[in-house]
Amino acid sequence: MEILVIEDPQKKEELLPIAYGQKQIVEASAVIAVLGDLEANKEADGIYQEAVDSGFMSEEVKETLVNQINGAYARGKEFGRDAAFLNASLAGMQLMLAAKVMGYDTCPIGGFNQEVFIKHFKVPERFAPIMLVTVGKAAKDAYPSSRKPVEQRATYNSF
Repeated sequence: MEILVIEDPQKKEELLPIAYGQKQIVEASAVIAVLGDLEANKEADGIYQEAVDSGFMSEEVKETLVNQINGAYARGKEFGRDAAFLNASLAGMQLMLAAKVMGYDTCPIGGFNQEVFIKHFKVPERFAPIMLVTVGKAAKDAYPSSRKPVEQRATYNSF
């Protein structure tokens, strides 16, 4: 997972048509592009080595985990893409929750032209744009919305 923080007013203006004219792009203090890492397995050894060096994990456990991760990615690009979306989505959600705790408002945006975004902002091939998150102080309340109650969305034990 990688993030690209877009806070320069000119860059936000350039992003506006890519995000189909959604005004919060230019009105927000910053726009954070959450990018999924299609090759995240390449980070595993270094991440787990830090845990080994800190005494949180044995070298044997690290090697087992790194081999499992690399084995999963070896199954094909589909696994890497699925993992990139999952990891980046969770990171985006955490970013939004952390911003709220700090007194900021956010808005996730999935409606943008990913291909144009990649070209315009020179996103390396390793990363896939997953979502944009606007961050700032809300000038007015968001539009009301509703969701189905959990009783209509949850199935227990089996379909």
